[in-house]
Formats: sequence, structure tokens, C-alpha cells
Amino acid sequence: MHKIIFDTFEFDLTPYNISTVEDNHWFLDEFSTKYSFPFNFKLTEELLVIFGDLLDDNTKFIKKLYNVTYVLGNKMESCVFEIESQIGLEVTSTFRFGYDDFPNFDKKLSELPLEESTIADVYIHAKTIIPQTWPAVNYNYPQIYTDEHEDDLPTWADFNNIINNYNGTDFYENTSDNDVFVNNNIIQPMPYLLHILKQGFLDAGYTLQGEILQDEIIKQLLVFFDADYFKRIVSVIDYQLLRENYDSTSGNGDIYEYEDTIQLEPDSTYVITGFGYAYQDLDQNGALTGSTIKYKGKNIASVGNNYSTIWRSFDSTFTTDSNPDLSTQILIVTGQSVSFDLHPLGYRSDVYAHSFLNIYDIKITRQAETEADEIEIIHDVDLKKVVPNITFGEFFYSIKTMFNLESNIQGKTIYINFLKNSINNSNITDLSNYLVKKPKRTFPDDESYLLAFSDIEGVTYEKLLIPEENFVNGDVELEDSRTEIEIKPIPLPIKIVNGIQTAYSLGKQDSKIYLALYNGLNEDSINATNDSTPILIPNLYFSYHKTWLHFLLNAIGYTWVFKMYLEELQELNKKVFAYGRHQVIETIDKTQIGEDLFEVEIETKTLP
Repeated sequence: MHKIIFDTFEFDLTPYNISTVEDNHWFLDEFSTKYSFPFNFKLTEELLVIFGDLLDDNTKFIKKLYNVTYVLGNKMESCVFEIESQIGLEVTSTFRFGYDDFPNFDKKLSELPLEESTIADVYIHAKTIIPQTWPAVNYNYPQIYTDEHEDDLPTWADFNNIINNYNGTDFYENTSDNDVFVNNNIIQPMPYLLHILKQGFLDAGYTLQGEILQDEIIKQLLVFFDADYFKRIVSVIDYQLLRENYDSTSGNGDIYEYEDTIQLEPDSTYVITGFGYAYQDLDQNGALTGSTIKYKGKNIASVGNNYSTIWRSFDSTFTTDSNPDLSTQILIVTGQSVSFDLHPLGYRSDVYAHSFLNIYDIKITRQAETEADEIEIIHDVDLKKVVPNITFGEFFYSIKTMFNLESNIQGKTIYINFLKNSINNSNITDLSNYLVKKPKRTFPDDESYLLAFSDIEGVTYEKLLIPEENFVNGDVELEDSRTEIEIKPIPLPIKIVNGIQTAYSLGKQDSKIYLALYNGLNEDSINATNDSTPILIPNLYFSYHKTWLHFLLNAIGYTWVFKMYLEELQELNKKVFAYGRHQVIETIDKTQIGEDLFEVEIETKTLP
């Protein structure tokens, strides 16, 4: 049985001698889609029900892609059928089936169903979490050193540059007394890597299983994102002056006058940010009107009076004097605006002056010189806010490369295992009865590899040249024959402060995956992360990559063609026995030459 099932029709593929190609995704960076070579068919009465628009020259939008089901023997797979071209009743088409990407691989990590919980008191809650590990908990609160706030005084004067600072008994708390704020801590949850993977595949309708869930190193991995997981309470004046709020008119009643005041504090520094808008009266020879913001006669911000300032963004800083009389500590806003009934701007036909409803839309932020702003701890858990700004697909493929993983989809379960464990002589299909006398053999060339982390500012990790097994620091000039295996997730470096050794933040880079190992409280009952050695290049190579890479470097390739019936063809595993050697199938090309008979071209690589 070889057919494609449309919603209303089954298309028998048996007569068309169709060739399909399947690549073993072990040899690819991403999931592989199986596909057919182009083939021709003639539009019959039955097929015209589906493809009749192809014959209508008045049809403006031809449907080219159809989501269908591909059936070969007893196996059914999702498929995309594509119309490539058509001449009269003759149509050329192809189809692809299997998995290319999961439907949610374009989703941001923040769009996945990661854990969210309402917490009454995070200081108490976090104490119950830090002794535990995955899978008992989906996130944790390890200590992370950070330099992000060390120059922001006085707000962070009491902060010891430690996120999730814990003394072995309690988490340090932020306190206040008569509006004097002491900010000792940031409490931020960090998701386990496996929680993100499980929820990502669950979001696509699949359950995650396999060896990845049992690996003792991967089970400890937390994903860190320097997210400012807190609320900073600052003195901010949101000021908006609408055109309709004028105080008086002048001229012929078509000039609107404005005057307003904004209360300030003495001995304070303020920052004005936002936008101001001016207006043009084409009936007055294109003259512009605008407005100004002044402090004690000094112009702080203004817009108007020339063609280059139809609108202006502000980022101005000024300081008030020490006069305690608050009646003198004011900003004075004055200005004019022409009639609301305006024409397009003469020199900007795409902009209409009357589209501006505001005179000003700004924020006036007080920056205290000697007082700390309040840092309000976020008690609730929202893991969507503490993940990198990348897609689930980017995340998965990065982890796949780091740990040299392979995947197998069975129904609604995805099994993710270590590729190294497949380089053996188990699950072999014997092809001894399907050999030819003189297969093509391809011998190993001078291929070599470089295993390295992505470059990141602030830290340098060893790189590894393979097969030499030479570890190097710094830049490596790649030869044409050397392939780089770039590992994008970055282990956080370790830092020791006051006798506590834990991970150190590399700063705010929202597209980077930063990893830290955490396995519960240490022997001193401190929530410190573990040493990152298990996820550095030497251990990644010897634990996850060496077996596979040495297989690639030493394998002999075989290519030959044979005939096989569908029943046996569907029993083929990824590994076969042929020419006295155990081998891995790299590519298989099948062409139907009879009702259940196929001509098969196979490419393999010999196992050690």
C-alpha cells in the first residue's frame, strides 16, 4: 500500500515509480524531513475535484501546499504535498513527510507553559525549595554573584552582589524604616533545563522520555537569566498635557495658550524623558508653534519654532536648588498651539499635525542622591520572566549539540538519548542477502574537528582539537578540513567571595543560555552552585562526544543498490550488518518498481 490521503480522496502512488529519500538525523544538526523526488501525474476526473483550480486561468490564488497523510505499508505519517508546476493536464509535484521542526519551535521560551505560582512569602518558600533538586522541583534559588548593581548607589549600598543571598539559616530580607530602605537581596527563581524541555515538548503535544532524564549532570542544570526580578519603586511624575486642556485663546481664536506647573522637591536631581510636540499653521505661512518647560527661568526642555522640531524626544537632567519654599520649586510649562483643524504638514506629506493629541507626554523621575530607592521583592514564581529571549527550537538544538543527543518519535512520545550509546552492535538488520559484488567504498579523509563554546565577553574556556586531543586557549585558525562544533550554552564561571564558592553572572545578554549546576545545599547548608567542570569542554568531549566523533573519523563508507520487498524494507533499522561489518545507515533512497517491490540505494558508515 502506497498512497496519500487527502480530506476527500485517496491518491494511489503505486503506478508512479516514486523515489523517496530519508537521511539519518544522527548525521544532521536538526531533525530531518523525508522527501520525494519530483514526479508527474495526469489530472483525472477524481483528481480534478482537488486540483481543478489549476485549469482555471482566472484563478488568482493557486493552492500549492496540502497537509495530507502519507501511507507506506503499515506506516502512516504527516505529510505536505506540493504542486510544483503544471502543463495542461500534466502536473509535477513532490511531497515531504516525517518531522522537520515541531510546531512550537518558533515560540519564545517565555511563551511556553513554564511554572507560575502565587507565593505568599518567598523568603519562607525559597527555604523549602533550596534543599531539593529536579524532578522534585522545577526551579531553585541558588546564590549567583553579580556586578550589575555595584555602581548604583545608594540603592544597592547594602547589597552584597549576591542574588538569592542565604546565610545557612535564612534568606537576607529587604527592610524599611520611615521610608529608609535597606536592600539586601534579590530573590529570583531559576528553571531547571529539563523543566523547559519537558514543558516545550508538552506544549507541542508530546511527552519527553529517554536517557536525558536520567543523566546526573543534566538533572542538575539550571538556566540563569539576569532578569532584574524585582520592582524598583522610584519617585516618578507621569505628566501629560493634552491639546484640549488649553487655558485661553488669542488672535482670531485659533491660537491656544497653555500654562501649567509641576511640583518638585529641593536639593533633588530630576530626569525628563518622553516626547514634546509642536504644531504647524499652514494659513500663517507654515509658522510653527510650540512650548517650553522652565525651572526658575532656565529652559529645561522645549519644542517648536522651526521645521526640524515638529516633535522631539527628551532625556534631560537638571538639579533643583536648596530653597525649602516649595512654591519656588516648580517647573513652569508655557506655550501655544494653533487651531485643531489643520492640514498636512507642507514638507512632510506623510505626517498630519492634527494627529498629535499631546503637547507633552513625559516622565519626570527624581534621582535621590543620598536615599535608596525601594527594591520590592517579587514573591510569586513566574519562570516565563527568567528565561533567555530565544525560541524553543534554538534552545533545543543548542542542548542537542552540547550533549550530542539523538531523538526518536514514537506516537506522542519523544525519546531523547545520547548518540554515543547507539554506537554499538545492537538492533542490527542483517543485509547479507542483499549485497552486490562490488559496492562503492569511501575511505576516511583528513577530516578533523574543533569543539568549542561560543565566544563570550568576560570568560575564556578551553577549546579542543580532534583527533589530536589538544586543548588550546584563545583563537584557533580553522583549516578547510576542520569542522567547528560550536556549543552555544555557556557554563557560568565560578567565583569565591568570603569563603563561598558559587556561579558568577556574565551580565545581561538576553539571547545567551547560561547554565549552572545545583544539587541542593552544600555541606555548609549554603545554596551555592556546584563546580562547573562537568560541563566544560574536556568532560563534554570525553563523556558525550568522543565515541561519536571517533566513529566519524574512522568509518568506511559503503554505497550499493539492491531490491527489497516492502515488508522487509519496513523492518530496516538504523544499523545493519553487511560485508562482514556492522554499519550505520546514513541515507536511504527508495524507488518503487512494482506493487510491493522497491529498488533501494543505501549509504552506510562502518561501526568500530
